[in-house]
Amino acid sequence: GRLMRDKWLEIDDYLIAHGLRVGEATSGQITGGHHAAHHGHLSNHYFGTARDYGVHDSDAHGIARRLEFIATQQNGPISELYFAPLDIWYKDGRRVEDGARVIGGHLDHCHVALHPSRRLF
Repeated sequence: GRLMRDKWLEIDDYLIAHGLRVGEATSGQITGGHHAAHHGHLSNHYFGTARDYGVHDSDAHGIARRLEFIATQQNGPISELYFAPLDIWYKDGRRVEDGARVIGGHLDHCHVALHPSRRLF
C-alpha cells in the first residue's frame, strides 16, 4: 500500500476518475511550501494527507463542488475542504461559520485534507 505521506494521491485518483482536471502536484501543494504550523496546530500537509488544487492548474471550482457533499459527512474521509470563491469551509464534517474570517485565504486554491484512517477511493 501507499505510505501515509502519499495519502493525498487518493484525492487525485478520485478526482481524475470523476473527470476533473487535476494539475501536476507541486511540492508547495503537498508537503512542501509554507503551511500553518503554530499554536500547536500542524497542517495536514506535513503529514501527507492534504493537497491544494490551484485555480490556474486544476478545476478548483469543480473540485470544491464535487467534494462538498463528502466533506459534510461527520465520519467521512475528508477532514478539511476550503475554497473561498465558493464560500466552502468544512472541517470534520461541519461547516465552519464565517470561514473566510476564521480560516481565511484559499482564494487561489482549493485545500483538501483526508482523514488519516478513512478511504476516499
